[in-house]
Amino acid sequence: MFKSSLCQLAPWGLLVLMSLFFSGCQSCVFTKTQKKAAPVILTSVACESEEAFEAGKKAAEKLQLSLKGEMPKAIIVSDTYDDLDLKNDSICGIASIYPKELLFGISTYGSFVQGDVNEYDTVTLCAIAGEGVNVSSSFIKGMGAKGLSLEKHKQKLTSILNGTGEKLANGLAKSNDDKMMIVLADAHSPKNEPLIAGIHKVMGKDFPITGGSNNKNQGENYICYQGQWVSDSALAILLSGDFNVTMSGRKAKTNDAVISTAKDAATQIWAQKQGEAKGVLVFNCAGRKGKLNRLADEYEAIASVTGNTVPMFGVYCAGEFGPADDTAKQESLSNGCGWHAMFTVISQ
Repeated sequence: MFKSSLCQLAPWGLLVLMSLFFSGCQSCVFTKTQKKAAPVILTSVACESEEAFEAGKKAAEKLQLSLKGEMPKAIIVSDTYDDLDLKNDSICGIASIYPKELLFGISTYGSFVQGDVNEYDTVTLCAIAGEGVNVSSSFIKGMGAKGLSLEKHKQKLTSILNGTGEKLANGLAKSNDDKMMIVLADAHSPKNEPLIAGIHKVMGKDFPITGGSNNKNQGENYICYQGQWVSDSALAILLSGDFNVTMSGRKAKTNDAVISTAKDAATQIWAQKQGEAKGVLVFNCAGRKGKLNRLADEYEAIASVTGNTVPMFGVYCAGEFGPADDTAKQESLSNGCGWHAMFTVISQ
C-alpha cells in the first residue's frame, strides 16, 4: 500500500519525503570518520667528548631519555672522530644502550641539532621511531670506487657508481607507502651524481632522496652499517608510512650567502610543510661550513625559522643528495651535488 501511494506522489512530493528521511539519518550517511595518523617520532641528540666511548654512551642515554621508552627502528649516527679505533669506541658506547643492528651512520665534518652546534669529537644521533614509520635498509660494500676519480677513470667509475645505485635501490623492501630515501655513501662530490643516477633507474626521478657523502680525510672515510664502519661503501635507508615529506636545497660559497640561503631554504620548507613538523634533516656541505666566519651563524639562521625545539639532525659532509639549486639539474627532484644545504621536513 505504501509503495503504491509513494509511486503516485508528484516528483516534488518524493523529494520532500526523501529529504525528511535522510535528515533523520544524516550522521550515518554523510559524516566521515577521520582516521588519526599513527605517530612518527624523530629525536636527535649530540654529545661532545674526547673519550669516544663515553660520548657514544652519553648520547645514547640522552636519546633513550628523550624517546621515553619507545624503541627506535633506526638510529642515524654522525661521527667526527679522526680514526677507526675511536669510531669503533663510539659505536661500542652507543651499543651499550641500543643494539648495533639499529645503527647506521656516516663520518662527518661536524653536526648540529636543535640548540647545539658541534665540530670535533662529537657523536650525534637521530632516532626514527613510531608506529607511523617503517624502515628498510640496503648496503653495498666493496663498491670498487676507492682510488678512482672521474677525471682519470670516468667511464669505469661511472659504471661502478651507477651499478651501486641500482643495487642499493633494488635491495630495499618496497611498499605502496614509500615516502623517502636517505643515502649515505663513500662517494664524494661529484661522484655522488652517477650514484644517484643509478638509484633513479629504479626509484624514478621524482622520488624524494636526501643524504650525504662521508668525510674524505684519510682515516675518516667510513660508512656505518649495523654498527660496523666500512670504507668504499654505500647505504640506503627507505622510510615508508603515514607522513609527509617536503624538501628544499640551496647553494652558496661565501659567508653571507651561506647564512642567507640556509634561511631561505628553511623558510621555503616551513611554508610548504603539510601538518606538524616531526623533524628536520639537513645534509650540508663542508665547503659551506668552511666559508663561515662563525660556525653557529648558519644554524641560527635556520632556527630563526624553525625554532629551537623541533628535532633537527644536521651534518656537514662531502657531497649532498637533494633538490639542486641549479636549473640544469632540475629534471630530477633529487640530485648529487656539492656546495648545497639539503633540507627535508617530515611532518604529519
